[in-house]
Amino acid sequence: MSRYQRITVLFIFFLFFFQSYVYAQYWKKSYYEGIYGLGASNLMSEVGSPNPELSGYIKGNFWLTPQTFRPVIYFGGRYMMNNRVGIKLNFALANLAAADIYGDYRGTNRITSTFIIELSGQCEYYLLEEKAKRNVYRLRSYKWYKNINIPIYFFIGIGESLYFSKTQVNERYSGIGNFADTFDRPEKYNHTTPVLPFGIGVRFRLNKVIRFGIEAGYRMTITDYLDEVEKINVETNKSWPDTYQFLLFTLNYKLKSGRSGLPRLRFR
Repeated sequence: MSRYQRITVLFIFFLFFFQSYVYAQYWKKSYYEGIYGLGASNLMSEVGSPNPELSGYIKGNFWLTPQTFRPVIYFGGRYMMNNRVGIKLNFALANLAAADIYGDYRGTNRITSTFIIELSGQCEYYLLEEKAKRNVYRLRSYKWYKNINIPIYFFIGIGESLYFSKTQVNERYSGIGNFADTFDRPEKYNHTTPVLPFGIGVRFRLNKVIRFGIEAGYRMTITDYLDEVEKINVETNKSWPDTYQFLLFTLNYKLKSGRSGLPRLRFR
């Protein structure tokens, strides 16, 4: 994807967000939230990868490596268009890591550390509407299950990531089967990539203005250099992009809206 195509896609996406914002002004109530969070990252790249022929299709193509989880710092803002649909702007700073010692290609002894800055926009859809409050007495009755309310939501979006990678390689290695790894660092490559985040989240009401959230998101990219290592299929002469994931724990603060409909930056 060329730089012009990327700019076009991002422009269309944020134009959609702007139109959604204007449309949302017709709602009598508007909800803004400031979001702060911490979490962990997981990198799926050539470094530290399993061998699909040995691990099976699922584990060979989708894996988590707790030993290489790294911290994520997250800031965001949410605008609830109604009780089911929200739009969110995200900014994240994270470190990604991988090591061959935790994969099936341990003989290569590669170690990767990547610092990444991600800016994205997302659209959320909530399966359940949040209730204003719970009734303790109803929780004790036979209809207690009707009073349980845990808003679960799905999200999808688009964004851009800026990354800086450093990989230590001790020796050259030829992969198993139809793959051959090229370990020479490219002299020049693009340090930005479009990302497609999607996933699932849940929120818990703590009080009138604060919600605690847990969110698990998958990030697809179009680059194969998050670990500075490119894996090429010898038969097709094509490479597969690297991906990464975030697990976030967030505090969501509701903000009061003024007469203009914009947040007044004060808690409700």
